[in-house]
Amino acid sequence: MASSDANRDATENAGGLTCSEEGKRAEGASTLTARTASQESGCESVLEAVSEPTVASRTLAAARVSAWRVKALPTRRPPAAPKTASEFTKQYVLLRKTPEAFFDFLQLVPTERCAVLVAPEPEVLRAIGVAMQTCASKEKALWCLQFLDEMSKAPRFEMTALTLDAATSRQLLHVFDVLKDLGMTCADAEAQAISDLLPRVRAKYL
Repeated sequence: MASSDANRDATENAGGLTCSEEGKRAEGASTLTARTASQESGCESVLEAVSEPTVASRTLAAARVSAWRVKALPTRRPPAAPKTASEFTKQYVLLRKTPEAFFDFLQLVPTERCAVLVAPEPEVLRAIGVAMQTCASKEKALWCLQFLDEMSKAPRFEMTALTLDAATSRQLLHVFDVLKDLGMTCADAEAQAISDLLPRVRAKYL
């Protein structure tokens, strides 16, 4: 009988230990679950913290690119007169495909400084030729010749003129023909000035 009671006590004690262990395991699982949830929440916060500045940075970069494009593209307002060769080149790059705008810009260049500001490269000469052929009038014919005459004084011009490609030569030929025709419609004094200057300038280019 005593042995049976002892066995029962041992079984109850064992059962008590089992319940205790289960309680601890349950508590541990609960703690692990809470910790995991906290870690996941922390990861989400970190991801949000990283992604938000990234989106903001991309938005800012896009805004800067748009602002640069607006600033770089030519507007309807005439640009300022160039003070350096690099300023002329910058406007040339922007305006070369718009003959009317480029012709307006050329008139801002001080004629006496053409040799310093304008690089007599074939593509530049061709763009100038297109602008003058498209936009020259009898009021601007003499100015066009004076511009071309002064530009021929630039360093390396003679070498450039000797190596002009056929397309640029044809374009300049058209310009001189247009200026000659316009000169015939000018007043006597201006017509005479164009008649005297044109052969001399043409000989430098062609």
